[in-house]
Amino acid sequence: MVENLNSRLSKYFFLRQEIGHGFLPLLRFYLNHSKFLNSEKEERRGKTPAEILHGEEHPPWLEMLEYQSFKQAA
Repeated sequence: MVENLNSRLSKYFFLRQEIGHGFLPLLRFYLNHSKFLNSEKEERRGKTPAEILHGEEHPPWLEMLEYQSFKQAA
């Protein structure tokens, strides 16, 4: 589990010399709400870790950050 977490986080560490307190919550939000594209388990594909944990779909991440989603006219 630790190696999995380390492999997911290591690609973000080169972006900054020092990981500050403002960056970690943003990174946590991103990782919890980005979809699994490939997974050994079929029920996890196309879902986020937050959706798997709560068992229901969540709104788009912009709306979760209290931004208004743009709705295109049909």
